[in-house]
Amino acid sequence: MFKNLKHIKDWNFYEKIFSLIADAIITLFAINSDIPSYLKNLVWLFIIGYFILTLVRMIKIYNTHAKNIFHNDNEIKKYMRNWVNSDGRTVIISRDLSWVSLNDDTYKILLDKAKKHELSIILKNHSKCACNLKKYGAEIYDYSDIDYTPETRFTFIHYGRSNPRLAIGYQEGEVRKIKEFDKSGAIEYSLAEDLCNLLKKVSKK
Repeated sequence: MFKNLKHIKDWNFYEKIFSLIADAIITLFAINSDIPSYLKNLVWLFIIGYFILTLVRMIKIYNTHAKNIFHNDNEIKKYMRNWVNSDGRTVIISRDLSWVSLNDDTYKILLDKAKKHELSIILKNHSKCACNLKKYGAEIYDYSDIDYTPETRFTFIHYGRSNPRLAIGYQEGEVRKIKEFDKSGAIEYSLAEDLCNLLKKVSKK
């Protein structure tokens, strides 16, 4: 948790920390003051309420900025295994599908999707996993003929349904981040879908 704090650039988060410190100081003054007990109880109620509100807002900010930060490949592989393990069609845009190893749990999930014709993979370099998945029904698009590789990697789940979702992976400094988006109201989703369709157009199957 603490190693992810440096990736939070929202100053509202740190303002909440200062608020909690001020809250603690006010609490100490209230405990040691000579004000009437009923006023002291009102101060206590205010302090407790403010403390809970501030803590909730801190957690919300933390989850927004520090969620899905990965420091090694194993963490990414675990996240992606959970992400693709969902009902419906999955569309993967990758360079070489490096987060999937032959016969691991993720491969088995994708293999099941391939057999149901619920898997599309768009990639730059073929891997053994991709070749095997193609044999079982996966749609494989190869864009190696163009001199271009997207800096980001993204994966759609529930694609073609009313509630599709998107995960975009990108590098930030020493860590890898993944952000999730719903289709509704997210320009990131629309841009990723446009790039997905464009890569399909210039790819060979």
